Amino acid sequence: MAGDDRSAALATADEILSIAPDHIQARAARRRAWQAVGAPVSVGGGGRAVGPNFQKDPRAERTVIRPPGSPLILDDAANAAEAESDAAAQSGQRFLLWIDGVGGYLVCMGDRVSIGQPAGWHVDVPIMADLSRLHAWIERDGEGYLLRAVRPAAVNGHSVREKSVLADESEIVLGGGVRLKFRRPTPLSTTARLELASAHRLSLPTEAVLLMAETLIVGPKTGSHVVAPGWTREVVVYRQGEELWCRTPGGFEVDGQSCQDRARVTLSSRVRGEGFSLALEPLGS
Repeated sequence: MAGDDRSAALATADEILSIAPDHIQARAARRRAWQAVGAPVSVGGGGRAVGPNFQKDPRAERTVIRPPGSPLILDDAANAAEAESDAAAQSGQRFLLWIDGVGGYLVCMGDRVSIGQPAGWHVDVPIMADLSRLHAWIERDGEGYLLRAVRPAAVNGHSVREKSVLADESEIVLGGGVRLKFRRPTPLSTTARLELASAHRLSLPTEAVLLMAETLIVGPKTGSHVVAPGWTREVVVYRQGEELWCRTPGGFEVDGQSCQDRARVTLSSRVRGEGFSLALEPLGS
């Protein structure tokens, strides 16, 4: 700020605020830099200056600071709460999938999945770790996935400035040490699997997260989204319009009713057949 390069001062202030959003001197320097370049400066809900690089969410009166080329920085605590509320509004349907002899899985059906701390508000993937309340998004876009950083994140050792493409076997690092492995077990399905590779755990008693697109495959093959050793056939849970169905060759039961080859299921169904058993459980906010 002692020199004439206000753009450099603004960039440095933004870098500091990406690490320490409440840094008083950095906030003041950013405000003075914006004023020096003739940009209009208003005051946000927390009494702090808001500059030209903001976005208005049409669903809520909130201001979000997004310096070009940097992760999303929430301007104040009130805005953070609004963003978390926004995350809940944008999240898709979730349920738990219990597979006998294998374990439990959190299934997220939305095209946009939020990741953060489980501390009294809603995120789709709640991780017991030192993360921000809303730390990142994973978005399904066409045939691929993106990680969008809200707070510090990296993919395969490279810091994510705003977004990064996720491929099979990508390693995601959130914050100081939460490591996640992103998997696309089969090219025949867009559904992905998210596993915790560090010692952290979800706040739910589940093995991993399944990002369900159109189909979810459980079976003995390595290309299944959930590998079930000992099963003699695959069971596919799939979407049909707004409904969930399952299919497997031959006869099986859904909620005690005999079915052949395929049947509609609900989020509280039990599916049984020769050598396999699984159950769906609804999961609220």
